[in-house]
Amino acid sequence: MQKKSGFTLLELSMAVAVIGVLLSVMMVIENLRDNAKYKAFYKEMAGLREKVVNFKAIYGYLPGDFPKAGQVFKHILSTCTDETLHSDNATGCNGDGNNNWNTGLTAGCCYGEGYMSWLHLQLADLIGAPSGGDNYYKGYEYQTDPSSTNNNLYESKVYGGVLYLPLENWYNNLNHPSVRGPRYRIGPFTSGYDTANAGLFTPLELRNLDVKFDDGHPKTGELEGMNFFSSSNNFGGFRSSDGSVNHDDDCTTFEDDWNYGTDKSANLIAATYKVENPKKACMPQFIIKD
Repeated sequence: MQKKSGFTLLELSMAVAVIGVLLSVMMVIENLRDNAKYKAFYKEMAGLREKVVNFKAIYGYLPGDFPKAGQVFKHILSTCTDETLHSDNATGCNGDGNNNWNTGLTAGCCYGEGYMSWLHLQLADLIGAPSGGDNYYKGYEYQTDPSSTNNNLYESKVYGGVLYLPLENWYNNLNHPSVRGPRYRIGPFTSGYDTANAGLFTPLELRNLDVKFDDGHPKTGELEGMNFFSSSNNFGGFRSSDGSVNHDDDCTTFEDDWNYGTDKSANLIAATYKVENPKKACMPQFIIKD
């Protein structure tokens, strides 16, 4: 009598059980890896903030905003002149001393003091010696439009190609105190300016990071979430070239990240992450508080 080939029901059940166990183990490993990366990323953000706070404690101003940087650092870098950075003086090393990272000091768009902040930190020996420097910061290139090169920004050591952009508070017309003040916007920018083809995280990923290390709210605390600024259509998030909006693809339920001219404090407070959106729509912002 010929023996039947194939698997018995018991053997198939055992195989399915083994596959299930393997998948569970893989998911646990993936979660552990994600958590480790989140922890390293948050530690990196907090570490850079500490350097900014230390600079301010020593010199009385934010790096980049320091109005006497030329006097203090010119002996280290001769091109760091004792003049305020502006559109007619691309080599000026001084900020305007208003306790923010002013976006309007250069002719090209934008964030003159924000770019300069990394130079000030380097000259103060807080992100690497001025002679060699930190491998993740290439050194400031004096020009009227510092956004034309990524070398003027600091690159994340956790997420390759992701840059830290210091900028002033976009929400300066709002009455919600937790969204005031200078901040880092962090993302895979396609140029030194803050445009990108996608965000760094999905809403669920950023929400998980926010819950673990901050308050879990996208518009309060020290960690915020917002739509990335699209390099293809000059709108925030995944939107068509004609500007039509699909808010299902947004990072949060606050749909006016790029309409900051009016007071929308109540909408900010009520905002939540759109965790059902699988796209990488979110650009994290880390608030600088001393």
